[in-house]
Amino acid sequence: MPLGLGRLQRAILINLQNRHANLPIILNRLLWEIAFDRDEIRRTGHQYRSKEAIIEEGTIKKSFDINFRRAIKNLEVKQIITIKKEKVTDLDSVLLHLPYITSKLEVFQIRTVLLPTIMKYITKNNPMIRHKDFDPFYYQIQTLREERILEYKTLQSEWDKIERNIVKLLANVDFKRFDQWLDALLWGRYYFRGRKERIISNPPLSTKTPEEASLVKKINTLSQKIKLLNDFKIGDTKKVLYAIFNVPRYRETSLSYELKHYLFEEKKGLLRSLPGDEDAQKFAPSHFTKSEYNLINRKYSPLLNDLFTRHIFRKLSFIELPT
Repeated sequence: MPLGLGRLQRAILINLQNRHANLPIILNRLLWEIAFDRDEIRRTGHQYRSKEAIIEEGTIKKSFDINFRRAIKNLEVKQIITIKKEKVTDLDSVLLHLPYITSKLEVFQIRTVLLPTIMKYITKNNPMIRHKDFDPFYYQIQTLREERILEYKTLQSEWDKIERNIVKLLANVDFKRFDQWLDALLWGRYYFRGRKERIISNPPLSTKTPEEASLVKKINTLSQKIKLLNDFKIGDTKKVLYAIFNVPRYRETSLSYELKHYLFEEKKGLLRSLPGDEDAQKFAPSHFTKSEYNLINRKYSPLLNDLFTRHIFRKLSFIELPT
């Protein structure tokens, strides 16, 4: 243990040393663990009890949060720890880190309790099928165009060479595979030339001639470069997540009604215990059974809308010990 460390710094370092094989760890998880250990959670006294869980209102104490982050910064300056910031790209990692990306105790607890059920829902219902219009390839291209223009222009230059060779194939209107290669041309022009109308994601291409084989190889190489980028992987994850919660541009996020209903069927007692949850009590019209009608029209706790927020797509701070 290095000399001259304060008590909080020592607590942080001991925690990291005890889990050395499982580093890096996100900063927020370390914050929550030490806050619980040192009783630095300010509880309001409001509790929501059910057979499944007890959800408590509260927050990490502001003074502790400030002192913790100051201690982390000092450890980094002294090169006792290292911190790297990066986006989480795959769905499993997003769900693993999700409970800790909040300062509210009730949000931390409701995420921790309900995440296994949400994962069960994702596996069972494959919600991304209902969000098939989300295009991770286009999302990655747009991110490059807006944030890393030089990288985008390099890829665009590669497409430019491919495009010119496709045009040569299309010079002969009697070419048997004219329409296949026309689709390929329109595919590339959508992503790299600003064409408005989208063509199918992966147009089937022939390799019957050396020229065609060479072009297919170049197109596949270009596509693979884009698919390996982090934002493409994030786009694939978003395709699932956007199917289970709504992300309007200027309003708060909200959980989909399909997932709320599923959670209710799986965890009725827990959901009924949450603030603002109300069962519908009206009689059903003739084309509904009473239970169907009441399920559709019941009110769910606003707390469920905090299960997912935009914060999960931001860069997270990961802490580890220097090698």
